[in-house]
Amino acid sequence: MSAEWTDAFAELGYRFSTPLKADTDGDGTKDGAEDPDKDGLTAARELKLRTTPTRADTDQDGLADGRELKLRTEPTEADTDGDGVQDGEETRLNASPRAKSSTFDVTRRAVGGATAAEATLKGLRAKQVGGFQVTRLPAKQREFPESTPGYLGNGFQVSAPADGAARLIFRLDPDRTEGTAPALYRYDEKARHLVKQSGQQRSGSTITATATAGSAKYVVLDSHAFDKAGPKAPGKRILSDGPGDGGDPGDPGDPPPTDMLIHQSSFREGRRKAPDPQRPPVPADPRVADDLTFNDYNFDELTDLGWEFWVARITPEFLMWAEFNDIMNFGKLGADADYAQSVDDLRNAFRYGRGGQSAGTVTVDDNFDPGRYLYRGSGTALSRAVGASPQEKTYTDKAVQIIKQSLIDNQGRTDQLKVQEDLSKNFLFQEFLRQDVKYPVYDFSLWDANQRALSIAIHQFHGHTIALKDYKVEGNSFSGRLVFHSYDHFGLDPDDEITEYGFIDWFTLQHYDRFDGKYPPPIAQADIEIPISGTF
Repeated sequence: MSAEWTDAFAELGYRFSTPLKADTDGDGTKDGAEDPDKDGLTAARELKLRTTPTRADTDQDGLADGRELKLRTEPTEADTDGDGVQDGEETRLNASPRAKSSTFDVTRRAVGGATAAEATLKGLRAKQVGGFQVTRLPAKQREFPESTPGYLGNGFQVSAPADGAARLIFRLDPDRTEGTAPALYRYDEKARHLVKQSGQQRSGSTITATATAGSAKYVVLDSHAFDKAGPKAPGKRILSDGPGDGGDPGDPGDPPPTDMLIHQSSFREGRRKAPDPQRPPVPADPRVADDLTFNDYNFDELTDLGWEFWVARITPEFLMWAEFNDIMNFGKLGADADYAQSVDDLRNAFRYGRGGQSAGTVTVDDNFDPGRYLYRGSGTALSRAVGASPQEKTYTDKAVQIIKQSLIDNQGRTDQLKVQEDLSKNFLFQEFLRQDVKYPVYDFSLWDANQRALSIAIHQFHGHTIALKDYKVEGNSFSGRLVFHSYDHFGLDPDDEITEYGFIDWFTLQHYDRFDGKYPPPIAQADIEIPISGTF
């Protein structure tokens, strides 16, 4: 055990370290002096601070743990001063994350093509800060695409509190706007066409204006080209309101579906991961995921993985289960009832799910067959535990905000949310990537029992979908339910911690053909339902 670590269990669950070696990777630096997450703090220092050695920003507030120590903020508290704005956001706003503030002066910026947009609001309350955003719109978006006459660059969406009007500044690239007459246009959601923004002033390469309260889309165009264009040009064309008139998809005359899938992660349930998650295969790879294989290693193949497996041939089955149970019991030690039950449910499904009967063999070359596996979690303790976790709340809060804003911007229409076969082209896939929205990860923790339990049961989900259910639009209001469905595999592959105590037994029970396929890993599922509503 490394001298810098005070407890062997502290090393358990971290890939860079093992309790049996002082310098696991043999690079001449002892494990406790390593900085695996590159946040400026050694693993030993992080242990004393109760931060996570493998996560640069333990509290996910936008500041790396080492930076928080320099600023004298709390690396395990996202909002050190408790004023409702996270530490990272406060530093970006030039406010003090250590002094509680009641109002904030906020400036947001975004760059797109030949223009850069900046919006400023003063005196925002804490709960308003997150809702004030400036977002660059994609070039292929519906209202004023690249084919719009006079198009100079991307448009922007400015979302401001309803009781505040932001000051807007658009800075132009002289090299790309020379010889044009740039002017600011706002998209009128009710009339569904662009209108020239009133009160705007242009001085050289800068246009200033006052934003409409609420959410609005803006674009700078060459006014000479746009104003001369005919009424059917993009940005000027008004969509038909008649039902069944053969107009554009998403025409208000065509009611949106009540139930639809609106997001599918690049990793699909039970299927092998793509080599590059940013370029998912089309169609998705049907082969079984690596950690769902079982009964697929003989003794020689096991020992090729490491000397630790040489005892697999002679170790009694009950002793393997005893060591595996040690890991499970430590994982749930001190956890709340739902979190502890989640560990037990998955462990029991793994051990007793087939009642001692063989399920055969599954290798990575087989196509995924759902009938070969047991499913655990939906609607039970695991769903409740995941739904109550701060990681899930952070993710779902941001996802709901993005989906709701899209429905508002599109006047309740849902066609923009429809899932396409090429997942990388989907609206939510692109938005999550652009806004750095990440699925929950549960890193091993000595200090947070609930986090520790979920790290043993899940660590992070293999894949995820979002469905919009019971959706309806009445007048200028919409309502429905969002169902966040996440799935993972309670199994190990050779990339996991298979050389650690308990994990060796877990891998062996699952993969060693000595056990004749009695222990296929279960598939864990968690479903979180969140109501959604709004007006446009």
